[in-house]
Amino acid sequence: MSRLAAVALMLLAMPAAAAGTDDLRLAADAFGQALVSKQTGGLRKVLPGTGKVELSLDRLGPEDGAFGPSQVQALFRDFLGKGSVRSFEIHQVEGDGRVHGVVHARLALIDRDGRPAPVGLRLAFQLEDGRWVLRGIKETSG
Repeated sequence: MSRLAAVALMLLAMPAAAAGTDDLRLAADAFGQALVSKQTGGLRKVLPGTGKVELSLDRLGPEDGAFGPSQVQALFRDFLGKGSVRSFEIHQVEGDGRVHGVVHARLALIDRDGRPAPVGLRLAFQLEDGRWVLRGIKETSG
């Protein structure tokens, strides 16, 4: 393959990666908006159809381990029954936008005891059947 053809192929691939990261950002935003609006049914858009989601949650939990999609939804519904997420803000999107991606976000929440807290989240996504699904949610320092 000529050098020019190789460069042309790289350039053609770049918009697909950009579109993939845009879709990744949209998936992360859907997750955040479901929490802020207390509409945990909205989480279905980003939860996998099969398999588990690894959780490492302190303020939003406490939970640590692998959970099925319906369990994840129930855990957040339980949290939102006593606590709330006031805001969700995406700070960084990592990955090539093709198979795996990581979104770093910050949220402001009121925990189950009524205390305000900034919380960082690391959301690990995987592309499955043309959509981004969550495979990991980990709290980080706010």
